[in-house]
Amino acid sequence: LTLLKISFSSSFQFVIGGDDTSNGEECFILEQPQDTAFVVRYKFPGAGFGSGSAAVVTLIDVAEADKELFRARVEEQQGVLSMTTGTESQHQLCVKPEGTLKKPVVFSLSLSLGHSDTYYEEMAAAEHLDRLQLEVVKLTDQLAQILDEADYMKEREVEFHEMTESMHRNAQWW
Repeated sequence: LTLLKISFSSSFQFVIGGDDTSNGEECFILEQPQDTAFVVRYKFPGAGFGSGSAAVVTLIDVAEADKELFRARVEEQQGVLSMTTGTESQHQLCVKPEGTLKKPVVFSLSLSLGHSDTYYEEMAAAEHLDRLQLEVVKLTDQLAQILDEADYMKEREVEFHEMTESMHRNAQWW
């Protein structure tokens, strides 16, 4: 497992399939505030062209007994997935080949916080927003995301500080 902190955009590549002992599954730990929307853009060159290769992308809420929040079967060579975190806790983003890939394949992910462009296009059409109004909505969403992130990090810092003080007190009496 790899800890992944998304600022506004993060990209990485990894190899799935082949003779890997982990069955080709790669998981990353995400820590984001509750109800954080993010977009996953992927490239999977092993898919398509009748190869029968596919992968499964899942988002799992670790705090809620590994509750699966999102699952998608990836069959195209590239695409976009939109996901939302459940609680303020750790989540696992996992990619696993479906079936057995005979040779290792590089899988690329790019994660971005916020909603996808399609989400905003549909909102603009439904609510009859012009470009300026839509841009204000996007900026408001980004500001809300930044404030949520700051609040979440402050809570985490307070928890860490209390834990550190407790360990210090316990170590003095040991």
